[in-house]
Amino acid sequence: MNLFWECFLFLGFPYISDRTLEYYSAEIAQKRLQAIVRTAQARDWQHLHECLSAFWREFVESAKNSIEPYLLPIPADQQISFVWRIYRGRPQICYNLSTRIMYEIYLGRYRGQLFLPSYEKMAKEYNVSVNTVRRTIRLLTQLRVTLPINGKGIRIFSLGDRTEQPDLTVPAIVRNLALFYQSFELLLYSCEDIVLRTLSSLDQEEKNKLINQLKDYVNAGNCELTPWCIFISAAMRAPLQGFREIYANIYGLALWGYPLKTSQGRYPPVDDKAVWLTKSLIQYLTADDLEDCAAAFKDFVSIALPSIEKYLSLFGIEHAKLQMSPSARLYYQTGILADP
Repeated sequence: MNLFWECFLFLGFPYISDRTLEYYSAEIAQKRLQAIVRTAQARDWQHLHECLSAFWREFVESAKNSIEPYLLPIPADQQISFVWRIYRGRPQICYNLSTRIMYEIYLGRYRGQLFLPSYEKMAKEYNVSVNTVRRTIRLLTQLRVTLPINGKGIRIFSLGDRTEQPDLTVPAIVRNLALFYQSFELLLYSCEDIVLRTLSSLDQEEKNKLINQLKDYVNAGNCELTPWCIFISAAMRAPLQGFREIYANIYGLALWGYPLKTSQGRYPPVDDKAVWLTKSLIQYLTADDLEDCAAAFKDFVSIALPSIEKYLSLFGIEHAKLQMSPSARLYYQTGILADP
């Protein structure tokens, strides 16, 4: 829902009345909604998809034709890029900085180091206040990513390090774990097409580099990094800027789930599937079979989604806090993907 409203805000979705567009009226809207409800009650998902698609095509086209004469053309160099603001208000800086520091710890320039730079150096580097850095490190410490040690500095728990369980009494941590889980629902609906388009944009040298990276994951026993690798590729090479923004945020949300896993060790339902995914991607990429690569990644997501929910429930994070939509639940219970 957050992403849905962010898209509406970005697009400047038109508020209309009976006087604005001749084709629109409350009576027409009511009839359409009643038809949609009846179709949903009958569980006729294919027909529901057709009804919704037809409605949006007609609505958007009519709105566009009505509004377009009043709009001035915008030069290409003045186009505004979509930004998915997951967090609102003051916490946004802290949460975004937490995600950025986690990336640097696991895969970036802090990887392999024992300690982070000082608060003052990080404040200058990330262009934030020292107090913001302190709040961020406090949150990362509650998440068990860092550990301030008096007289030494801020200890880092790097990729693969065993940690204590995150403090799940902290609302911010539970909220971000729920968002991490919900992000997999977005993947369920979008990943096959996005992965296919992303891999299709790679030249042979880039594909070989990706294959070698995946082979390194297999050899090092780090196949859990494969989904991250795909997220980063999509964030850099997806065909549309909006998709790149969304997948960059999904990758950031995935980082929040990692400390909980490292506190418990292997989780076979997801870990074993990640090994299968990595080996499958190597095989399909080598054969330049990009369609099967995309299908394999979707298969991984369809297994990971319910497995992550069960894993989080082991720590008292129940479904009510995760708020999965009925259509996603229907998919992994029946194997039938209901169009949203």
